[in-house]
Amino acid sequence: MKKTLPEESSGIFWTTVMVSFVLLVHNGTEPLFLVAMALFPVLILQFLYKKSLWPLAVYLIIFGLLGRYTRYFRQTYASDTLLAIQDHIGYFLAGKNVYEQVVMAQSGPTPFTYLPFSLFWYLPARLLTIDLRFFEMFISATVPLLVLWYGRLAKTWKHLPVVAVVALTPFLLDLSADGSNDNSAIFLLLSALVAFLFAHRFPELKPQFRESRISPAMAVSAVLLGLAASFKHYLAFFMLFFLVYAIKKRAWKYLGIFFLTIGIVSLPFIAASPLGFFRSLFF
Repeated sequence: MKKTLPEESSGIFWTTVMVSFVLLVHNGTEPLFLVAMALFPVLILQFLYKKSLWPLAVYLIIFGLLGRYTRYFRQTYASDTLLAIQDHIGYFLAGKNVYEQVVMAQSGPTPFTYLPFSLFWYLPARLLTIDLRFFEMFISATVPLLVLWYGRLAKTWKHLPVVAVVALTPFLLDLSADGSNDNSAIFLLLSALVAFLFAHRFPELKPQFRESRISPAMAVSAVLLGLAASFKHYLAFFMLFFLVYAIKKRAWKYLGIFFLTIGIVSLPFIAASPLGFFRSLFF
């Protein structure tokens, strides 16, 4: 693996520390973040001695997790997304077509306006009586880890300031426990990208992207991308650009698995209530 030059490591370290400091200041005087700020001298001394970026990366992952955990107890449902999905999972378990049902939301009676995989994604938490907000908080805590992993697979530390932004930004901490489901959407998309890069990172895992057969990691990437496309509407913007890339590379097997995944998840709901499904896309 190509090593980062000492001068590059220094630039990355000080940029990440600066970004982290600014974000921690904006997180206020919560004891957790005061402790995080107090640890900066330790991180600086460690870097000057070892020139390793790993302690800073671990620091960001830990405080990103703890920051989200404290937000869970400090916040309530600001968004009714997860509450609505939870009610619709009840209809789903009762054998009813969710696209023909209406639940009461903050804005009044609301049909199921989400894509089908959102039901299956939160179903285990619903069956285990886990608060969906807690489940979403846990998923959110893994997003900085995925960003870190993606960068390491790409053989670079230049993404470390991005890890700091994802781990410590106040808005993203709030979003992790406000009752929305955006973090799960980002998790699925990043997981697909990590699996995609993982397949390219290790040549021994060939056959690859454009060959007649694809590696297990590439197949997993295609499945995850299909699940992401069946989870949140706005991910379609990313899919448009990625599909152009896949078509240009003639990755027909990858595209086949991608569309097959979407079909398996979505077609039963479309067949059961086509008008309800397409109406939900524009509600």
